[in-house]
Amino acid sequence: MVKAYKKYTFETDDETLRALLAEGLESFEAFEETETSLIAYVPEGQEHDSLDQAREYLSLFGFDLPEYVCETAPWENWNATWEAGYGPTAVDDYILLYPTHRRAQAQENAGSFRYTLEIDPRMAFGTGRHETTRLCLRALKRLDDMGQLTGKKVLDAGCGTGVLGLAAALAGADVSFADIDPVAVEDTLSNLKTNGLDSGAHNVREGTAAVYLPQTFDVLLANITRNVLIAEKDVYFALLRPGAVLVVSGFLTADAPMLNDAFSGFELIAHETENEWSCLTFQKLS
Repeated sequence: MVKAYKKYTFETDDETLRALLAEGLESFEAFEETETSLIAYVPEGQEHDSLDQAREYLSLFGFDLPEYVCETAPWENWNATWEAGYGPTAVDDYILLYPTHRRAQAQENAGSFRYTLEIDPRMAFGTGRHETTRLCLRALKRLDDMGQLTGKKVLDAGCGTGVLGLAAALAGADVSFADIDPVAVEDTLSNLKTNGLDSGAHNVREGTAAVYLPQTFDVLLANITRNVLIAEKDVYFALLRPGAVLVVSGFLTADAPMLNDAFSGFELIAHETENEWSCLTFQKLS
Protein backbone atom coordinates (compact mmCIF):
# COMPACT_ATOMS: atom_id res chain seq x y z
CA MET A 1 0.00 0.00 0.00
CA VAL A 2 1.40 3.39 -1.01
CA LYS A 3 1.75 5.79 1.89
CA ALA A 4 -0.23 8.96 1.16
CA TYR A 5 0.74 12.47 2.15
CA LYS A 6 -1.14 15.72 2.20
CA LYS A 7 0.55 18.48 0.24
CA TYR A 8 -0.17 21.99 1.48
CA THR A 9 0.77 25.01 -0.61
CA PHE A 10 0.75 28.14 1.56
CA GLU A 11 0.70 31.33 -0.52
CA THR A 12 2.91 34.12 0.84
CA ASP A 13 5.76 36.23 -0.52
CA ASP A 14 6.83 37.15 3.02
CA GLU A 15 10.12 35.32 3.66
CA THR A 16 9.86 35.72 7.43
CA LEU A 17 6.34 34.30 7.46
CA ARG A 18 7.48 31.30 5.39
CA ALA A 19 10.30 30.63 7.86
CA LEU A 20 8.03 30.90 10.88
CA LEU A 21 5.42 28.69 9.23
CA ALA A 22 8.00 25.96 8.52
CA GLU A 23 9.02 26.03 12.18
CA GLY A 24 5.43 25.96 13.41
CA LEU A 25 4.30 22.99 11.28
CA GLU A 26 5.81 20.44 13.65
CA SER A 27 4.15 17.30 12.23
CA PHE A 28 5.08 18.15 8.64
CA GLU A 29 8.01 16.13 7.35
CA ALA A 30 9.29 17.95 4.27
CA PHE A 31 9.23 21.43 2.79
CA GLU A 32 9.84 23.15 -0.53
CA GLU A 33 10.12 26.92 -0.73
CA THR A 34 9.55 29.29 -3.63
CA GLU A 35 9.56 33.08 -3.72
CA THR A 36 5.77 33.15 -3.30
CA SER A 37 4.90 29.99 -1.37
CA LEU A 38 5.82 27.31 1.13
CA ILE A 39 4.95 23.76 0.11
CA ALA A 40 4.71 21.35 3.04
CA TYR A 41 4.07 17.60 3.27
CA VAL A 42 2.45 15.74 6.16
CA PRO A 43 1.31 12.09 6.53
CA GLU A 44 -2.41 11.86 5.86
CA GLY A 45 -4.39 12.16 9.10
CA GLN A 46 -1.79 14.19 11.02
CA GLU A 47 -2.43 17.58 9.48
CA HIS A 48 -5.23 19.08 11.57
CA ASP A 49 -3.48 19.29 14.94
CA SER A 50 -0.36 20.66 13.28
CA LEU A 51 -2.30 23.42 11.49
CA ASP A 52 -3.87 24.48 14.79
CA GLN A 53 -0.42 24.55 16.42
CA ALA A 54 0.94 26.60 13.52
CA ARG A 55 -1.86 29.15 13.87
CA GLU A 56 -1.07 29.53 17.56
CA TYR A 57 2.68 29.78 16.90
CA LEU A 58 2.29 32.41 14.17
CA SER A 59 0.02 34.48 16.39
CA LEU A 60 2.91 34.92 18.83
CA PHE A 61 4.67 36.91 16.11
CA GLY A 62 1.60 38.79 14.90
CA PHE A 63 0.98 36.65 11.80
CA ASP A 64 -2.10 34.80 10.58
CA LEU A 65 -1.97 31.44 8.86
CA PRO A 66 -1.77 32.24 5.13
CA GLU A 67 -4.23 30.92 2.59
CA TYR A 68 -3.43 27.44 1.34
CA VAL A 69 -4.40 24.74 -1.12
CA CYS A 70 -4.43 21.12 0.03
CA GLU A 71 -4.15 18.02 -2.14
CA THR A 72 -3.22 14.35 -1.71
CA ALA A 73 0.35 13.56 -2.76
CA PRO A 74 1.30 9.87 -3.01
CA TRP A 75 4.90 9.07 -2.10
CA GLU A 76 6.03 8.51 -5.69
CA ASN A 77 4.70 11.86 -6.88
CA TRP A 78 6.55 13.73 -4.12
CA ASN A 79 9.73 11.84 -4.89
CA ALA A 80 9.51 12.74 -8.58
CA THR A 81 8.98 16.39 -7.71
CA TRP A 82 12.15 16.82 -5.68
CA GLU A 83 14.25 14.69 -8.04
CA ALA A 84 13.39 16.94 -10.97
CA GLY A 85 14.73 20.06 -9.26
CA TYR A 86 17.22 18.79 -6.69
CA GLY A 87 20.82 19.29 -7.82
CA PRO A 88 24.28 19.49 -6.19
CA THR A 89 24.58 21.83 -3.19
CA ALA A 90 27.92 23.23 -2.04
CA VAL A 91 28.65 24.36 1.50
CA ASP A 92 31.61 26.67 0.98
CA ASP A 93 34.63 24.58 -0.07
CA TYR A 94 33.98 22.03 2.66
CA ILE A 95 31.42 19.61 1.26
CA LEU A 96 29.42 19.01 -1.91
CA LEU A 97 26.05 17.30 -1.48
CA TYR A 98 24.40 15.72 -4.50
CA PRO A 99 21.66 13.21 -5.40
CA THR A 100 22.43 10.00 -7.28
CA HIS A 101 20.88 11.25 -10.50
CA ARG A 102 23.39 14.15 -10.52
CA ARG A 103 26.47 12.04 -9.69
CA ALA A 104 28.27 12.67 -12.98
CA GLN A 105 27.76 16.42 -12.67
CA ALA A 106 29.01 16.39 -9.07
CA GLN A 107 32.10 14.33 -9.84
CA GLU A 108 33.26 16.96 -12.32
CA ASN A 109 33.59 19.43 -9.43
CA ALA A 110 34.53 17.05 -6.60
CA GLY A 111 38.17 18.17 -6.52
CA SER A 112 37.16 21.60 -5.25
CA PHE A 113 35.78 20.20 -1.97
CA ARG A 114 37.18 18.40 1.06
CA TYR A 115 34.31 15.92 1.00
CA THR A 116 31.50 14.85 -1.30
CA LEU A 117 28.34 13.19 -0.10
CA GLU A 118 25.62 11.46 -2.10
CA ILE A 119 22.24 12.09 -0.45
CA ASP A 120 18.93 10.69 -1.68
CA PRO A 121 16.06 11.82 0.57
CA ARG A 122 12.55 10.51 0.24
CA MET A 123 10.45 12.19 2.93
CA ALA A 124 13.28 12.82 5.42
CA PHE A 125 14.66 16.30 6.04
CA GLY A 126 18.22 17.14 5.04
CA THR A 127 19.45 17.92 1.54
CA GLY A 128 21.77 20.80 2.40
CA ARG A 129 19.51 23.34 0.74
CA HIS A 130 18.14 24.76 3.98
CA GLU A 131 20.05 27.40 5.91
CA THR A 132 20.07 25.39 9.14
CA THR A 133 21.71 22.39 7.48
CA ARG A 134 24.39 24.59 5.97
CA LEU A 135 24.98 26.32 9.31
CA CYS A 136 25.46 22.96 11.04
CA LEU A 137 27.85 21.80 8.33
CA ARG A 138 29.89 24.98 8.80
CA ALA A 139 30.00 24.24 12.53
CA LEU A 140 31.25 20.75 11.67
CA LYS A 141 33.95 22.26 9.48
CA ARG A 142 35.23 24.29 12.42
CA LEU A 143 35.36 21.16 14.57
CA ASP A 144 37.02 19.24 11.75
CA ASP A 145 39.64 21.95 11.30
CA MET A 146 40.46 21.71 15.02
CA GLY A 147 40.73 17.90 14.91
CA GLN A 148 37.63 17.43 17.05
CA LEU A 149 35.90 14.89 14.81
CA THR A 150 38.47 12.23 13.86
CA GLY A 151 38.15 9.30 16.24
CA LYS A 152 35.42 11.03 18.26
CA LYS A 153 31.98 9.70 19.19
CA VAL A 154 29.28 11.81 17.51
CA LEU A 155 25.49 11.62 17.86
CA ASP A 156 23.20 13.01 15.14
CA ALA A 157 19.90 13.51 16.99
CA GLY A 158 16.88 13.93 14.71
CA CYS A 159 19.06 12.87 11.81
CA GLY A 160 16.61 13.09 8.89
CA THR A 161 18.63 11.86 5.90
CA GLY A 162 21.68 11.59 8.14
CA VAL A 163 23.51 14.37 6.32
CA LEU A 164 25.20 15.86 9.40
CA GLY A 165 26.29 12.54 10.84
CA LEU A 166 27.43 11.34 7.44
CA ALA A 167 29.63 14.42 7.09
CA ALA A 168 31.11 13.72 10.53
CA ALA A 169 31.73 10.10 9.48
CA LEU A 170 33.62 11.28 6.40
CA ALA A 171 35.82 13.26 8.80
CA GLY A 172 36.63 10.06 10.70
CA ALA A 173 34.09 10.18 13.53
CA ASP A 174 32.30 7.17 15.03
CA VAL A 175 28.69 8.27 14.48
CA SER A 176 25.37 7.22 15.97
CA PHE A 177 22.06 8.37 14.46
CA ALA A 178 18.57 8.72 15.97
CA ASP A 179 15.21 9.82 14.55
CA ILE A 180 11.61 9.22 15.58
CA ASP A 181 10.61 8.85 11.91
CA PRO A 182 11.13 5.32 10.51
CA VAL A 183 11.51 6.80 7.03
CA ALA A 184 14.47 8.84 8.27
CA VAL A 185 16.02 5.68 9.71
CA GLU A 186 15.62 3.96 6.34
CA ASP A 187 17.04 6.97 4.49
CA THR A 188 20.05 7.18 6.79
CA LEU A 189 20.83 3.47 6.41
CA SER A 190 20.54 3.80 2.64
CA ASN A 191 22.75 6.89 2.52
CA LEU A 192 25.39 5.19 4.70
CA LYS A 193 25.52 2.33 2.22
CA THR A 194 25.60 4.60 -0.82
CA ASN A 195 28.60 6.46 0.57
CA GLY A 196 30.51 3.35 1.61
CA LEU A 197 30.04 4.06 5.32
CA ASP A 198 28.02 0.96 6.24
CA SER A 199 30.93 -1.05 7.63
CA GLY A 200 29.16 -1.52 10.98
CA ALA A 201 31.09 1.25 12.73
CA HIS A 202 27.98 3.45 12.86
CA ASN A 203 24.64 2.92 14.62
CA VAL A 204 21.15 3.96 13.49
CA ARG A 205 18.18 3.73 15.86
CA GLU A 206 14.54 4.79 15.75
CA GLY A 207 13.63 7.10 18.62
CA THR A 208 14.77 10.25 20.33
CA ALA A 209 18.35 10.84 21.41
CA ALA A 210 17.47 9.13 24.70
CA VAL A 211 17.67 5.70 23.01
CA TYR A 212 21.45 5.98 23.41
CA LEU A 213 21.47 6.54 27.17
CA PRO A 214 23.57 5.80 29.19
CA GLN A 215 26.26 6.17 26.51
CA THR A 216 28.14 9.46 26.29
CA PHE A 217 29.46 11.35 23.27
CA ASP A 218 32.08 13.92 22.33
CA VAL A 219 29.81 15.82 19.92
CA LEU A 220 26.02 15.99 19.62
CA LEU A 221 24.33 17.50 16.55
CA ALA A 222 20.65 18.49 16.70
CA ASN A 223 19.04 20.37 13.82
CA ILE A 224 15.38 20.09 14.87
CA THR A 225 13.04 22.83 16.11
CA ARG A 226 13.15 25.26 19.00
CA ASN A 227 10.53 23.48 21.09
CA VAL A 228 12.08 20.03 20.66
CA LEU A 229 15.56 21.33 21.47
CA ILE A 230 14.35 22.87 24.72
CA ALA A 231 12.38 19.73 25.63
CA GLU A 232 15.44 17.53 25.02
CA LYS A 233 18.06 19.72 26.70
CA ASP A 234 18.41 17.54 29.81
CA VAL A 235 18.82 14.42 27.66
CA TYR A 236 21.53 16.15 25.63
CA PHE A 237 23.31 17.16 28.82
CA ALA A 238 23.27 13.55 30.05
CA LEU A 239 24.57 12.24 26.71
CA LEU A 240 27.60 14.55 26.59
CA ARG A 241 30.89 14.14 28.38
CA PRO A 242 32.40 17.11 30.25
CA GLY A 243 34.00 19.38 27.67
CA ALA A 244 31.93 17.87 24.84
CA VAL A 245 30.42 19.99 22.07
CA LEU A 246 26.72 20.54 21.32
CA VAL A 247 25.65 22.03 17.98
CA VAL A 248 21.98 23.05 17.72
CA SER A 249 19.98 24.64 14.92
CA GLY A 250 16.50 24.63 13.39
CA PHE A 251 15.31 27.91 14.94
CA LEU A 252 15.11 31.57 14.05
CA THR A 253 17.72 34.09 15.17
CA ALA A 254 15.00 35.82 17.20
CA ASP A 255 14.80 32.64 19.30
CA ALA A 256 18.56 32.30 19.87
CA PRO A 257 18.55 34.11 23.26
CA MET A 258 15.83 31.73 24.48
CA LEU A 259 17.93 28.73 23.43
CA ASN A 260 21.06 30.20 25.02
CA ASP A 261 19.21 30.68 28.30
CA ALA A 262 17.73 27.18 28.18
CA PHE A 263 21.07 25.41 27.90
CA SER A 264 22.39 26.01 31.39
CA GLY A 265 25.45 23.91 32.11
CA PHE A 266 26.84 24.80 28.69
CA GLU A 267 29.06 27.64 27.52
CA LEU A 268 28.19 29.30 24.21
CA ILE A 269 31.30 29.24 22.01
CA ALA A 270 29.88 30.20 18.59
CA HIS A 271 26.74 31.75 17.10
CA GLU A 272 26.35 31.84 13.33
CA THR A 273 23.44 33.06 11.25
CA GLU A 274 22.23 32.81 7.67
CA ASN A 275 19.26 34.90 6.64
CA GLU A 276 16.82 34.63 9.58
CA TRP A 277 18.16 31.28 10.90
CA SER A 278 20.73 30.58 13.61
CA CYS A 279 23.11 27.87 14.78
CA LEU A 280 24.55 27.78 18.30
CA THR A 281 27.62 25.80 19.35
CA PHE A 282 28.03 25.05 23.05
CA GLN A 283 30.63 23.31 25.16
CA LYS A 284 29.51 21.31 28.20
CA LEU A 285 30.99 22.64 31.39
CA SER A 286 32.87 20.14 33.53
